[in-house]
Amino acid sequence: MKNITEHRRIANHIAILGFAEPCPSFNEEMAFMVGASLARAGYIVTAGNLASTFHKAFMGAKSEEGPTLAVLEEQMQLKQSNYCDVVMSVSDTNQKHRMLAEMCSAAIMIGGGPGTKHVETAFLKLNKPIVALNGTGGIVRQELDKKTIRAHSVKETLKLLH
Repeated sequence: MKNITEHRRIANHIAILGFAEPCPSFNEEMAFMVGASLARAGYIVTAGNLASTFHKAFMGAKSEEGPTLAVLEEQMQLKQSNYCDVVMSVSDTNQKHRMLAEMCSAAIMIGGGPGTKHVETAFLKLNKPIVALNGTGGIVRQELDKKTIRAHSVKETLKLLH
């Protein structure tokens, strides 16, 4: 397992954005596939939570022996996760969103709510690409920023990142 300093130096982090609360089984399947695909492509799967969408993405990454990293608020109760290699702690949600945007080269949106919208804004302020996976609900059904790219499949999502 790599330490935090080594993870921060690696430029191939991709953030997973999505529902922190229970999400539809379709989203869980998509998150697992995205995590596995990113790991196969050599990316570090990075997220701001350990539950729901993010848990499944980490599971997918670990199914391919890929690295994972979570950035969590200090007040968040840490649950043991066999799928997360490194947990970084920050003081609040705004700092978490900024850190994800700064350390990741891009993001994949798999559904999500208001928090996801805030992270989208943080990425776009830094001119970093976000690909939204259509059919995953939440803010993906709504009008996203015109810079956010829409994809119809996991395969297309990964192609759009390159």
